[in-house]
Amino acid sequence: MLSAHILSIDDEKLIRDLLVEYLGMSGYHVEGIGDPHQALKSVENNDYDLLLLDMKMPGMTGKDFFTALSSSKPEMTSRIVFITGDIVTHETRAFLEGTGRPAVEKPFDLAEVKRIVAAELSANTQQKP
Repeated sequence: MLSAHILSIDDEKLIRDLLVEYLGMSGYHVEGIGDPHQALKSVENNDYDLLLLDMKMPGMTGKDFFTALSSSKPEMTSRIVFITGDIVTHETRAFLEGTGRPAVEKPFDLAEVKRIVAAELSANTQQKP
């Protein structure tokens, strides 16, 4: 599913741009949004195949975003890959494990991100009717 539509949500422009460019060169259509509130509106109004979601952003954490998305567009919560530099805290680890969604730890290896993206897109395609 190389024509997949992916949204990278990260307040760090460097990370966001890196993912947009790298995954774009891999054949995916990737958008990047730095403001989580704006990203939530975009997700509610567009059909994304996968979301790459940073856990720590000003104004709305990844956990808050996940909770808001669970209320507004719950089917999208199964299309999230978390990206975090905070996987070591008990609270973050418990939240991530509770979602059942994959998490990539910063600093990440781009090849690993690409592998996880491909695996998640493949799994999501198989789940669609």
